[in-house]
Amino acid sequence: DSYNTMAETVLKEINKRHDSEKELLMSNQELEIRVEERTERVNEANEALKEALQLSETRKLEISNSLDELKRTQAQLIESEKMAAIGNLVAGIAHEINTPLGVSITLSSYIEDIHKKLIEKVKNKEVSQKIFDDYSTEIMTSVEMQLYNLQNAAELVKNFKDISIDYHHTTETTFIIKQQLEFLLIGLKHHNHLGHRIHLDCPDSLEINSYPSIISQVITNLILNSFMHGFKDVVGDINISVKQEEQIVIVYTDNGIGIPEKHKTQIFDPFFTTNRGGGGTGLGLFVVYNLVVHKLGGMINLDPSYNDGVRFVIKIPK
Repeated sequence: DSYNTMAETVLKEINKRHDSEKELLMSNQELEIRVEERTERVNEANEALKEALQLSETRKLEISNSLDELKRTQAQLIESEKMAAIGNLVAGIAHEINTPLGVSITLSSYIEDIHKKLIEKVKNKEVSQKIFDDYSTEIMTSVEMQLYNLQNAAELVKNFKDISIDYHHTTETTFIIKQQLEFLLIGLKHHNHLGHRIHLDCPDSLEINSYPSIISQVITNLILNSFMHGFKDVVGDINISVKQEEQIVIVYTDNGIGIPEKHKTQIFDPFFTTNRGGGGTGLGLFVVYNLVVHKLGGMINLDPSYNDGVRFVIKIPK
């Protein structure tokens, strides 16, 4: 009995160890399966991370390319608007030059006519002292008028040559801002079909070291914007005030229809216009903003409290 009991005990111990080994084996197998599953999940996660990183780099490249394209497009838009501005100036100056040249041509024809008449009288021996004195007076008066008109035309051509060089080269230079703006207003007369009144208040000798072509383009765009959007078919007033504080301050106002409250925060956005069907592109004020901020290193704001039209305040370094 004692032997049987001992045998049973040993057998139970063997079975117990066998069961334990079996459980350990199963546990090891389960552990291996779990390790494999986790390894697989880790590998999948790593692959996903690699794809995400690759996608991120691709996205970064796409964004960088998009930004470069946007900058190129912006530069093209500004250049296009610059050429449109100088085109407006060319048309205006051509119109202004036509007047003194037309007068000079008329005077030349008149001088030729009275000279032929005098020659005819000389041939017929009909020249009296009075006829000669009248001829001399008319010739002198006509020549003086002709010289005056030709000098005006020459001055217009000279000024236009100077400003056209500025437009093409965009060079920084020292200039008297009033002279620049006065010549600009002459060039824009051709577009002022309704006779809008433009008032310039600027110190005669105020010098500024900046970009004359860009300042001219900014003011040109504001004026044409008032003509197109602000006044419609009504004669209006534009006031341009220039003064020197810590910076040069240009205050531009018109007494047109103004800008609706809901649009005041959008006016400098590209392609925003309330006059799409009437010729508006939505680039005028967008270009103005970029020129003032990025080219002149200044700032431009629309006065939101001004309700009698529009009021822009431009501040640029002297």
